[in-house]
Amino acid sequence: MTAPTATNQHGPSTTDDVREGNTMPDKESRTQALCEIFASHGEEAVKNHIAQLTAARADHAAAHDRWQQQLDQAASTHREQIAGLEHRIAALTGQLDEHRERLTRAIAEKDAAAATAAEHTRRLDAELTAARTAAAAERDRAETARADAAAAHAQAEAARERVAELRAELQDLRTPPPGP
Repeated sequence: MTAPTATNQHGPSTTDDVREGNTMPDKESRTQALCEIFASHGEEAVKNHIAQLTAARADHAAAHDRWQQQLDQAASTHREQIAGLEHRIAALTGQLDEHRERLTRAIAEKDAAAATAAEHTRRLDAELTAARTAAAAERDRAETARADAAAAHAQAEAARERVAELRAELQDLRTPPPGP
């Protein structure tokens, strides 16, 4: 195990940590670590290490570029989706407003129709009541007229009988009594 050889803002680091890329040492710590590697392993190890770091940086840059491209593509897709959803929301809001207006008109028309129907019903009820009253009065007049007609008929019959009696009396008076 290698003892810590440098301390930086990220904590203690070792030459092995630097070689393995396990820490993010500052520039002074990196320089010191490279010097230690060079001293203990020689120039070839340093070149190897630098080549590995360069390859790792290139891999990291390529990965970063891929991730950035994917992130940009995802952001673009999300912006398009958001624009589509905003357009859909606007369209649905417009439709909702139209439906509300139609519903408001329908309710107003229904209320107006109900008020008109109620007025017609009141008028028809009044007309029906007046017609019933008129019919009852007409029935009463008809009954009175029938009663009057029956009374007149009875009076006429009585008058005919009286006329017949008076004719009979007149006939009796015109006819001379049978003689002596």
